[in-house]
Amino acid sequence: MDIRRWAVTANRTIGLVGFTAFPDWVGKLRRYYGIVDRKIIKFVTDKYIQEAPQVTKTAEECVALVRPRISDYGLDCMWNTDQSGFDYKMRPGRTLHLAGAKHVLAICQLENSMTRSYTVMMTISPGTRKFLPQLWITLQEDKGVFGPIVARTMFKADNLYVTASASGKMTKKLYLEWCEKILFSHVEDHCILLADSWRTYSDQEAVLEFKPEELEYEMITIPPKVTGDIQPLDRLFFRIYKDFFRKISSFIILHSLPLQVHHRDVILKMHSLVYQQFQSPRFGDLVNQAWHLCGYTDESFDYVNPTEFSSPRS
Repeated sequence: MDIRRWAVTANRTIGLVGFTAFPDWVGKLRRYYGIVDRKIIKFVTDKYIQEAPQVTKTAEECVALVRPRISDYGLDCMWNTDQSGFDYKMRPGRTLHLAGAKHVLAICQLENSMTRSYTVMMTISPGTRKFLPQLWITLQEDKGVFGPIVARTMFKADNLYVTASASGKMTKKLYLEWCEKILFSHVEDHCILLADSWRTYSDQEAVLEFKPEELEYEMITIPPKVTGDIQPLDRLFFRIYKDFFRKISSFIILHSLPLQVHHRDVILKMHSLVYQQFQSPRFGDLVNQAWHLCGYTDESFDYVNPTEFSSPRS
């Protein structure tokens, strides 16, 4: 219908006598130009289309700003950090049912876990050291803090730094704690941090209060609307990390293992395991390729997908 409407509208200007854009004509046009039906992934406004060239320009300018930094200081000083939300219960949006069914229900281990979420903050580098030693996790706790019993008995691992908030999301206070305990504690000499335009990141004066005097530090902000294109964590890494995490959750449920995948300790154990596995040298090129796809580096890498490697089809 869109092609017919476009053709009829265009013909008002061209003036072809007797042209009505019959379905046969539409079919021939589609076959000639290779036009096929595709799923719509996003609805946008005219303003979005009009702003697209400017948005693309801001992305190119950001990449052009980062590349000289890499040339001057090397890959080891570059870091990209970002947050990603996880549901306490990683769930699919679809399931199997008989044709014609109008009400499809699914069994869960705990209904409350389907609406609760927490935040993982990852940091990766294209240099020799791909990850920081600890993965930051902010769990959702009703009062925003861990109770004394939970704090004492909760699962702990050397490669995790676990915090809490009432929403399960990062706050400014937690971000400053991340800067002090995770970032500045594990970088040396020179650090260039690439991060998105989250408003809290912009308060660099507060951040500098925690920066060691001997550390040269710079933050480069990725412009809005382009993180999916030029943020390494968004471009490739988080999708594969979540696939791996979901694979473990699905295995537990499929084989009815005596574990509650929404339980705090189980979640922490799984993240500790996955984060440790992703740091294997075998998967280092995954991080390298994420930076390359964003345009920051020239060399392309044939990386090993951890999810596919851990569960081969054959």
